[in-house]
Amino acid sequence: MKAALASAICAACVAAPGAASAQGFAPAKGSVWMKLGYIHGQAGDQYAGVDAQSWRAEDGNAPRFDAALGERVGFISRQGQLVGGQLVSHDVTLDAVWSPIDGVTTGLFVPMLRYIQYSNDTNGYTTRALGPGDVKAYVGYQLTPRDQDVLGISLFGRVKIPTSFKFPYTNEALRGEGQTDVELGLENSAKIGPLLANLGATYRFRTDVVDGPDRVELGDELEVTASIGGAPLPWLWLSGGYSGLFGQQWEIETERYNAPFDRVVKREFQSVFAGAYVSFGQWIGAPGLALDLWYKLPIAGQDFSVMYSGGAGLAYGF
Repeated sequence: MKAALASAICAACVAAPGAASAQGFAPAKGSVWMKLGYIHGQAGDQYAGVDAQSWRAEDGNAPRFDAALGERVGFISRQGQLVGGQLVSHDVTLDAVWSPIDGVTTGLFVPMLRYIQYSNDTNGYTTRALGPGDVKAYVGYQLTPRDQDVLGISLFGRVKIPTSFKFPYTNEALRGEGQTDVELGLENSAKIGPLLANLGATYRFRTDVVDGPDRVELGDELEVTASIGGAPLPWLWLSGGYSGLFGQQWEIETERYNAPFDRVVKREFQSVFAGAYVSFGQWIGAPGLALDLWYKLPIAGQDFSVMYSGGAGLAYGF
């Protein structure tokens, strides 16, 4: 959903040729922005962490890990006790952003169809999942006056609605995380000459999960983002930035492997990203039509897949 909002901001920014405007943070009353998109992700290993260093099975057959914290290691399949392999995902998504009243923005992010596959070529082990992904609903309110274009500060909240409930703490094929989350955040945008800088922070409250023999006490998460963008051409908006996800400690208790044991997981994922928003509708008689492109590159983390991802979408604002 944050990606959807960033794209909607781009739509407002390129409306003013060559100029950045913090006013884009709060779309005009009654405006609607929608995007049909495709996202691809791929990872061949994961970042080591506390879990990678302490992960053991009671029968002694599990591999030992002596990796340094944050080092890349082969996938640790927490369900199948397998190491190595590839994780590949394909998502068809629908984003919708609407401003029902002045200063208020609502949104919905729907992964309509998600296909994800984990495969290990060494032993032929493969898991797949196909279906809708977790849905996110959003509402935000701009605190700063909307009759100026220098600074935009908004408060927002998000709720994640799970669409799958399988035990979620594994690097194998899963459509979603399996629990309802609530997020609260603050988003800031500032005009710096011809550029627009954005800084945001989101705190994610995560609910515990009980699934058969498994009980997971989830740690909350903090996500921070920083980006800057500009319009070198009236129809083109370019941006780039940093994203960091920092999680509190999880406590996982399970008897899934015929022997009781506990795990501690503290996930972290840091990445840089770049995006382009190309407004081409005016050339074909359909103002508001645009192509939204982005790519995310992982740079650091722990207990998290080293996931390279990118997306493209056809957007329309009116």
